[in-house]
Amino acid sequence: MFTVDDFKSSLTDRLITGKSMQGNLFKQVAGDLAKQALGIASQPVYENQTQIYFTDPQTQESLQIPVLPPKITIKWERQTETVNILNLGEVDFTTGKKLQEISFSSFFPIEYTPTYCRYADIPDPATAYMTLDGWCAAQNTDYVPDRPVRLMITGTSLNINMLVLISNLETEDRGGEPGDIYYSLSCREWREIKVRTEAEQYARNNRPNPKPKPKIVQQKIKSGDTVQEFLYKIAKQHYGNGQDWNKVYNMNKAKLQGNLTKKAIDLVL
Repeated sequence: MFTVDDFKSSLTDRLITGKSMQGNLFKQVAGDLAKQALGIASQPVYENQTQIYFTDPQTQESLQIPVLPPKITIKWERQTETVNILNLGEVDFTTGKKLQEISFSSFFPIEYTPTYCRYADIPDPATAYMTLDGWCAAQNTDYVPDRPVRLMITGTSLNINMLVLISNLETEDRGGEPGDIYYSLSCREWREIKVRTEAEQYARNNRPNPKPKPKIVQQKIKSGDTVQEFLYKIAKQHYGNGQDWNKVYNMNKAKLQGNLTKKAIDLVL
């Protein structure tokens, strides 16, 4: 016998599965509404804390994604070079890492719906899409081919905060959902390359050499030698000219006082 409970269950199943052409989001919303209307208890709703932002560092213009994508794909690869070694075969050598890639798909709704919108003041779909498209096509004025934007994804186990280039942006209009704009985008990590100007390179190449450290030698004056004779021998030995003895004297005046025959002297040359 077909009971009221059977009818409720059948009606709920039809509402949940009967509009599959509208996508998973419609099925979830329709199912929740049907369960509430029929008095069927539902499980507590988990509140997703994820937020996605794009910000232009130059203009400070920002865009928060109003509807979270069902998944976010993050791709990371190690860059390797394969070398064929005799009697061993192929060997991979790490040469760095490739640029990180992040991609996701979502849509800009024409109307705010608290069930899936992250905030109430959602942007106009066309305006939001044109903002992304403008960042995708933007070029800098100082001969840098592309201008990066900052991507921030918070509230996940892998928080993202990096400069990226929007490398691919696709959109589609779906029948039965006028005004909504569905899109898919891909971002690539952006690395800044610092190029020296000619003036900077010239200054670097013509930077004066640092002053060499003084040479210290240990010498002992021979019995019977005067200080001048002692310094003359030192200058001739280290400078090649005994007439430079006064140079040795000027750098070591304090050490050339008193009885010099008792101990060796550390001379600065």
